[in-house]
Amino acid sequence: MNSLKAKLVLLLGLTLLFCSAPVAQASSELEVKVALLYNLAKFTAWPEDRFAASDSPLVVYLFGFQQELHFVLPLEGRTVSGHPISVRYTNNADDLHDAHIVYFSSDQPASAIERLERWQQTPILTVGHSREFVQQGGMVALFRKGTKVTFSINIKSVRRSQLQLSTRVFPLADEIVQ
Repeated sequence: MNSLKAKLVLLLGLTLLFCSAPVAQASSELEVKVALLYNLAKFTAWPEDRFAASDSPLVVYLFGFQQELHFVLPLEGRTVSGHPISVRYTNNADDLHDAHIVYFSSDQPASAIERLERWQQTPILTVGHSREFVQQGGMVALFRKGTKVTFSINIKSVRRSQLQLSTRVFPLADEIVQ
């Protein structure tokens, strides 16, 4: 088990090292964000009852702008703790009953999280494009800072959701919002 944890830490570290390199193109930025999103999923623990079975899918929704579905599609079929990732699209908060991760597309206003208030105490990892997303109550923001891609975390939102985000992730974040 320690070997698995060491590999995960190494994988996250390499991803973040890669993220600290300048981002030359939009496609590279998207690749880095996908890698960060995948690694965040690996370092997030959902309550056992959030999955119907040990091999039930981990459901990732893109919320908002369907043209950005290509952003999360590379996650389709990968696995996290034995759960294959299933990628879906919606612009209706009522569809999120089976979600594990919701990624808000860049066309959503900063207030988009307000429409999902009823889901804020459920174990759904909310991720957005802008640094302001965590100020609005979102859990994680993946954003470009200069020539680098980084992330910030809203600890209060994570705790309220019943999710367990590994403390190993916190020192790697650009900003921690209490």
